[in-house]
Amino acid sequence: MKRYFLILCFLLAAATVSAARIDTVAVFSAKMQRDIPALVVVPDAAVGQRMPVLYLLHGYSGSYMTWQRDVTDLRPLADAYGMIIACPDGENSWYWDSPLDASSQFETFVSQEFPDWIDAHYRTIPSREGRAVTGLSMGGHGALWTALRHKDRFGAAGSTSGGVDIRPFPDSWEMKKQLGELKQHPERWDAHTVINQVDELSDGELALVIDCGYQDFFYQVNVNLHEKLMQCGVSHDFLTRPGEHNSTYWSNSLPYQVLFFHRYFQRQAAPEAVAVATGRRVVFIGDSITDGNWGKGDGKPSSERNLTDRNHLYGSGYMYLCASYYQGYRPERGYLFFNRGVSGNTLDELAARWQEDVVDLRPDVLSVLVGTNDVSRYLHWLMVSAAVEKPDFDFAGWEKTYRRLLDEARRANPDLKILLCTPFAAPVGAITEGLQGEYYPLRQQLLARCCAVVERVAADYGATLVPFHRLVAGLETALPNGDATYWVWDGIHPTPACHRRMADCWIEAAARSGAME
Repeated sequence: MKRYFLILCFLLAAATVSAARIDTVAVFSAKMQRDIPALVVVPDAAVGQRMPVLYLLHGYSGSYMTWQRDVTDLRPLADAYGMIIACPDGENSWYWDSPLDASSQFETFVSQEFPDWIDAHYRTIPSREGRAVTGLSMGGHGALWTALRHKDRFGAAGSTSGGVDIRPFPDSWEMKKQLGELKQHPERWDAHTVINQVDELSDGELALVIDCGYQDFFYQVNVNLHEKLMQCGVSHDFLTRPGEHNSTYWSNSLPYQVLFFHRYFQRQAAPEAVAVATGRRVVFIGDSITDGNWGKGDGKPSSERNLTDRNHLYGSGYMYLCASYYQGYRPERGYLFFNRGVSGNTLDELAARWQEDVVDLRPDVLSVLVGTNDVSRYLHWLMVSAAVEKPDFDFAGWEKTYRRLLDEARRANPDLKILLCTPFAAPVGAITEGLQGEYYPLRQQLLARCCAVVERVAADYGATLVPFHRLVAGLETALPNGDATYWVWDGIHPTPACHRRMADCWIEAAARSGAME
């Protein structure tokens, strides 16, 4: 008790000097097709190192602001224990994927979509060993429900004043809006209550902490859960103390739970976990050649793509092959890859999303491939414009924008490693036919000058040059069976064979410069 008292005194003192920041964010749910608000508390120590994440779930009639606004200041806890605290909005969902309401699919959001978004935007430990989840009341139910059903995603879970058995309360808190009437659907209620998930849990699979006040109306169902865990031989911490179902109790409970999770995270910090925690974050940004329809995007912005379907997370091009190479052959390094290619993008369109798709992702390594669409749009304008005076391609402006974007990325991370890829075209397909064909020599001249800009910028920024234009030019002399479309099928987009060679080119360039070390 003396140690706990000293810890609590330290937290109270730290509250006045806390350096943690609070981010209020909106996270797109692909399953619900809407933005869900959330609050993220980032400790000052998160700058430059990876940290575990504690997910805090609110109760019925609450919101993502409940913990910070109504219970306690989370910043001293985040700073004291070196963890990110993330509070998603769960509405009045009870954190189920409702079988009745397609707009209420919060099990998927809390277990998949939100953690993936957090991992993409903060320097986390992106594994179950670096995630814990707890909550109050409805959120206590939600935390245990989520962790018990997604043990591959969370290593520890808790509940304070949790509604861990919903069946004694069939007419309360809008649960029947999510599940239907208990009398009509008893099997559904049985299947959606936490206490019945314990049968699928083996001892040691989750680190569990559960507490409830003696005067709480959920006290008996928590005792029942404790007894069932004991019967099943599942180790857990179970705490009871005087208290009601209110913020006074929860503000007292949370520091004890956070200490429990802190100790869990410390136990996971074996050498293997440390290696994962130091993995580089690698962002590829560009146009359709990088995109490869990652996240089943069909040209959509990154925030609207599917981040949970791991079959399509990297697309189907050279970026996918690079990511699979490093993650497959060097798993101990814990590389995290992010595809942020968007089909049809020019450099200006990269600039419009640079903050979200580059700076906010906090990359350690940044790869850029752009230029093809800038030239294509300029040529299209020449072909359709009736203007007598037709200005030249603005290479000076293009280079200025390119440098400005790299400056922004370097300001966010002075140690950023940069790989700049050159754009290219090949003399096949529609770009060599008809009116486009008449402009093909000019296309190559413009692309050559873009490549010269990229080479100059790479030299000035100490970046690694990835000379895709030279690669493709060389491949044009090695056409199997004389098939001019073998490498670049339409003059712009690589075939799978060419993507393989592009990935090799990228990996070799990174190896020579040490960018991925």
